[in-house]
Amino acid sequence: MEYAFLNKKENWHALVYASLAFILPFLFNHPQWIVGTAVNMLLVLGAYSLPWKKIWPIIILPSMGAMASGIVFGPMSYLLLYMIPFIWAGNALFVLMLKKLNGKAILAPVGKAGMIFAGSAVLFYLGLVPAAFLVAMGPMQLLTAFGGLGAAHLVRRII
Repeated sequence: MEYAFLNKKENWHALVYASLAFILPFLFNHPQWIVGTAVNMLLVLGAYSLPWKKIWPIIILPSMGAMASGIVFGPMSYLLLYMIPFIWAGNALFVLMLKKLNGKAILAPVGKAGMIFAGSAVLFYLGLVPAAFLVAMGPMQLLTAFGGLGAAHLVRRII
């Protein structure tokens, strides 16, 4: 039986966005805000151009790439393992809000940052992560989500 690849453009976008989301931390050894903004831009572009079933890799892969590359916390990056479920939930909430709140997309970064910060606060108070996680998983997430939203809108206008 032969299956045709339907929606070739959509499949190509999904593959490129997911691949970039994973490898960006390896390619660019820059501060979290640069890589985070780029990853959030990919999440926004994916949210606006892909169906749910094709956006999941973009939601999941960035945190795995960040943990594996050590970009966020260097030798303490293994502690990101505790944060991964909250990061995935935050990314999924970000995409969901972008898809559902079209004209009010400005609320999506707040939802994402709030979800991830809440997880880091719980883990901090349980003694599982250091205080540095509160900044990286709160204000930094808000900054990079807004940056990614702005960058994605700029890219969409250029294209």
